[in-house]
Amino acid sequence: MNPINLKSTLKKTLMVCAAATAISMPIAATADEDSGFSLSAAYGGYKSRGGEFEDENNLYEVALGYRFFPFLAVEVGYTDLGDFGGDVASAEVDGYSASVVGTLPLTKSFKIYGEVGQFFSDTDVEVLDFDRSYSDETLFFGAGLSFRVTDPLWVNVEYQRYKLEVDDNDWPVEVDGEDTDIDAVKVGVVYNF
Repeated sequence: MNPINLKSTLKKTLMVCAAATAISMPIAATADEDSGFSLSAAYGGYKSRGGEFEDENNLYEVALGYRFFPFLAVEVGYTDLGDFGGDVASAEVDGYSASVVGTLPLTKSFKIYGEVGQFFSDTDVEVLDFDRSYSDETLFFGAGLSFRVTDPLWVNVEYQRYKLEVDDNDWPVEVDGEDTDIDAVKVGVVYNF
């Protein structure tokens, strides 16, 4: 290699390294301030896809999370959707979840976020006089707004959709898979450690 090109390449490499260091230092400092564990609890309502939100369709959720950076976290949680349905068909759903949360901080006190994960559900279904219980793994996703109340405490408003699958091969009636999706709206608090 030509000594002049080597010198030029070394200068460019040093300049790129210096620029990358200068850019990453504020991000690394913010990451140290905004990383750590969080504990959250939420309450909300839900409906089956195509249905309506009703007072008796309540959900409860608790989750433990870890923020790697201000914009990336993981969560594990428990969600109880309780009982829903009517006289002809009803179901009881609860389960555990694991998810990845991407956050976009808009200000120091306000951020938006999106979440995608896996929901490991236990479902008890009754259609007419036919009962069946089963466990399933299904996708869920959501989006929300978060507002800082105090330094460690945030309030969230979130929409989620659970893509529940129903295998109706053994059932006395046919079940439309799209009708088993669950839309949820919830309000919660998050405490950051």
